[in-house]
Amino acid sequence: MDLGLPAVLVQALRNDGIEAPFPIQAATVPDALAGKDVLGRGPTGSGKTLAFGLPMLARLASGSTKPGRPRGLVLVPTRELAAQIERALDGPALAMGLRVASVVGGAPIRRQADRLARGVDLLIATPGRLSDLIAQG
Repeated sequence: MDLGLPAVLVQALRNDGIEAPFPIQAATVPDALAGKDVLGRGPTGSGKTLAFGLPMLARLASGSTKPGRPRGLVLVPTRELAAQIERALDGPALAMGLRVASVVGGAPIRRQADRLARGVDLLIATPGRLSDLIAQG
């Protein structure tokens, strides 16, 4: 799986047993890496998370993290989806030297705020918890 992704990402995917892209990834990753808007639809297990997540990680790799100021945001409707996306992107993010975190309702807000204060590159959030954290500064 290359598609124009950084070599370190490709190697991390290979280490996880991913050798070839799913069709949705082949169709969207090159355009997303180029900064174009992409829209994809597919059933569960079709590779959507990596299709949007890998280009986002690649684009975040060139910047620097600042405490309390995530540089990327994935907004999701449920905490289950947030956990799924965090699990899928955490390994590739670590390979790039990036940090991923999720903030969701039903979990201790202080622990989530502390994690953000340490610095996060990509934040995965549910709307209500994100709003609560923004209101708290």
